Amino acid sequence: MHTAPALRLTAAQIEQLSGYCAQYRSSLWQEELPTPERNLTLRRIQALQGTLAKAQEQREQTLVFSEEEQHTLKHLLSETLRRAARAPASQQRTQQVAEIAELRVLVERTFRPTPML
Repeated sequence: MHTAPALRLTAAQIEQLSGYCAQYRSSLWQEELPTPERNLTLRRIQALQGTLAKAQEQREQTLVFSEEEQHTLKHLLSETLRRAARAPASQQRTQQVAEIAELRVLVERTFRPTPML
């Protein structure tokens, strides 16, 4: 039986991820044409945002995500990082890119596939 690894986040990181979900959902609504793929992404991001909100409510800092949620989280961070990197150069952008990259590395390391024995 395979158990999903637990992702340990600080309350601040959970809050950041919730904010990234809200920003990404907003940008998808405003910038992307309605397609089945966009709508599916919106639903997945909304579900992830709900999971994060529940963790905040319960003051939970160790989260276990399904494979779909893991994929959605990786996608969210990749897209958020890509969008932040396109912003004009500034101290704020540099800090935001570093924060997103740090979260992305944490997620990638936590959810790295383990080799089958």
